[in-house]
Amino acid sequence: MKWLMISILFVASTADLETGIALRQEGRFEEAIQTLEEAVSAQPDSFEAQRELGHALVLAGRYREAIEAYEKLAASGSGELHWQIEAAKWSGLTYLYLGEMDKALAENVREAELARGAGDRAARILAAWYRGHIFIELGRLDEANSTFLDALEWASDDVDLLHHAGVMTARQGDAGSLRYQIEDLQQAVRRLGDESQMRRVYHLQAELALLQGQPKKAMERIEQANRLAPHPYYREPMARTYSALDDPKAAEAVYRNILSATDERLDIPLYYVMALKELADVLDTMGRAEEAASYYEKFLSLWGGTSQPLPGVAEAKSRLSAINASR
Repeated sequence: MKWLMISILFVASTADLETGIALRQEGRFEEAIQTLEEAVSAQPDSFEAQRELGHALVLAGRYREAIEAYEKLAASGSGELHWQIEAAKWSGLTYLYLGEMDKALAENVREAELARGAGDRAARILAAWYRGHIFIELGRLDEANSTFLDALEWASDDVDLLHHAGVMTARQGDAGSLRYQIEDLQQAVRRLGDESQMRRVYHLQAELALLQGQPKKAMERIEQANRLAPHPYYREPMARTYSALDDPKAAEAVYRNILSATDERLDIPLYYVMALKELADVLDTMGRAEEAASYYEKFLSLWGGTSQPLPGVAEAKSRLSAINASR
């Protein structure tokens, strides 16, 4: 009888887990949270259920609660290095929504150390990718460069690292170096033999075309990347390209697409937060000041109260103040 009850609880919690994930992916976040909480209650030792609950809380904008869920994952999975790495990774990414960059980077260091201790090369690469990504988006390009150089010492052929090192070079405006990095990435993709990875090459080619003042060519390349992987990571440069083509309505549609993403945006919180500000800017240029103000307010509700200067905050405050003054 005892085994029967355990089996029933396991089946019920598994069903709740699958249902909760499906609800979350549909954008029904509060229903997902309730269902995943039931899964955790039914099977408190399920690391997966705890992580998936954290993800649902993130997408619902309940960031502090999400961090608590990931901290519980770290506590319950203290003997499991894989789940410790997961907890550090997702806690760090969630701190980015709140503009708490020092805490995000501290969790990233913990993630990398745990991955090194576990001998998990893939997790080490991912930790380096996230760290470099954070530095790039914060405009701390020297630190991004150091991050990628260090990682490429022991993962010289990794397409993730090569790709993002190219993104850093594009942000520096160095078209000459970017050309060589595109060639290196293309060769690495050929050696890998995975055609879907060409999306990374197309992305960097789009960035190069933008640097060269060729937005039409950039659009061709970024569309190719999005056909292979319709992810916010490639939609963000698409929105910038539409702006370069002086097509704010199309840029608006892409930014709204980024903001409406569900599981796709879990690993790119900085793009989500910045899309709030970029959408506000686009609406502002179209004379839709009231709509713009609402997105400036959403952006500032996340990053506006931080003690350290963050990208876009001063500009958003200034523009929101001007809109409010004109009302």
